Amino acid sequence: MLTGLLLAGRIGARYAAELGSMRVTEADRRAGEPWAANSISFLIIPRVIAGTLMLPVLVVIADFVGIGSGYIAAKGSLGMTQADFVQGATFFFRPFDAWYS
Repeated sequence: MLTGLLLAGRIGARYAAELGSMRVTEADRRAGEPWAANSISFLIIPRVIAGTLMLPVLVVIADFVGIGSGYIAAKGSLGMTQADFVQGATFFFRPFDAWYS
């Protein structure tokens, strides 16, 4: 959830600001002139496709970072061994958790 909020908030605001400044300087119209295309869709569609394709990759990376951080925190604060952590993680893991993520 946090990864999706990050993508929507931070990246979305950056794209809106960039496209807004392009609108003011009329760079969006000049960008689409050679192809006679609607410049807004020409500038937005590649970004939406890239975000859609990379969001699952970003979620997988965030999952691994979360598991690794949990291991480091458990080892540092509880003195837990790696075998104990793996046993607890596999005991509480449900395939739905990965799918829901």
